[in-house]
Amino acid sequence: MQNTHIVEELVVNDSFISYCYRRNQEDINQWENYLLLFPDQKNNVDQARNIVLGISEMLREQQYDLALSELKAAVLLKYNTEEKQNLFYAEQRPAAPKYAFRKYIGYAAAAVAVLTGLFLFFWPVKLSESTQITQQPAATTPSAVVYQTNYREKKVIWLPDSSKVILNAMSTLKTGEGFGITNRTVYLTGEALFDVVHNKKIPFTVTMPSFNVKVLGTLFNIKAYPEDQTQETSLIRGSVEVVIKNKEHSNFFLKPNEKAIIPNNETPRDALSGKKNNQPHIRALEQVPTIIPLTVNSSDSSIVETAWIYNRFDIYNKKFSAIKTDLERIYSVKINFKDSKVANYRFSAAFEDETIEQVLQALQLSYPFHYVIENNAITLSE
Repeated sequence: MQNTHIVEELVVNDSFISYCYRRNQEDINQWENYLLLFPDQKNNVDQARNIVLGISEMLREQQYDLALSELKAAVLLKYNTEEKQNLFYAEQRPAAPKYAFRKYIGYAAAAVAVLTGLFLFFWPVKLSESTQITQQPAATTPSAVVYQTNYREKKVIWLPDSSKVILNAMSTLKTGEGFGITNRTVYLTGEALFDVVHNKKIPFTVTMPSFNVKVLGTLFNIKAYPEDQTQETSLIRGSVEVVIKNKEHSNFFLKPNEKAIIPNNETPRDALSGKKNNQPHIRALEQVPTIIPLTVNSSDSSIVETAWIYNRFDIYNKKFSAIKTDLERIYSVKINFKDSKVANYRFSAAFEDETIEQVLQALQLSYPFHYVIENNAITLSE
């Protein structure tokens, strides 16, 4: 069974159609999981979903059913009369969930032409250059390689060992000297989703200033921006060992669907003023890592900790002061709190294509705070 699917295959897949219309929770979960395993397929999924939904919007319900039936018949008829061709990647990837996929794995040119005729009725799907996930060439030598992203930019990186990394905005990933040969060590500042290829002889290690994450082969997310109050490791599949630096008996293992919240090793700073907080009892409290379950969005069963790979910003019961730096990175702004009361407001919300002003207006529905925007500076007050 193939792991990835082209647009033409998706639009005739019953499970995918059900996912598009949010008809069945099982189908929704399966395709959300598919996107998590293969986030580089988001463009194909978006195009196919727009086609499926576009047909429904432009035609009456019975016309839609007829058009879809004819489309499937044309594809299957052509597919049953010609030799099947494998049009998909030959590289090894993690096995996808067993969806009710068609057993065919490619389409001949005539079948594609039938679909192309339908594509002309719909607006083309475009990804903004500022938010598009782009392919970053993998290093071809064991020399150290540095990958970086800017505001609202993401990169898909294929490392020399075939492990895949999705690097979030304002992040830096550096491979160690001899990566893939003598070691599999990378250095991260910021946030990244790792899909690591299993290699028992050479474990994979992600190094941050405050802690390390060691794995053999697994899927996990790390959020370790130096300016954030806390840093996180979220495990989706496999097993990881988290090692806190400069601390005895500080290593622990995560199970799938668990997250470790690790206090930033830098000197704590007050959320309002940015000044160092040197109170001993606060500093001692902040040195204790916390392990909690991953957060699941109740509306679509997606994982909040990895929503960023879909260009979404999900908030779940977080203080305004905790999401401040996220908003600054996403929208390239500087946010200042005029008083502590606003900084302690808690929010749960999900955003995707909204502007910063639209986000603030949506948050105002929960609390009646005020904001002033001057150039790229935002001041928040009661």
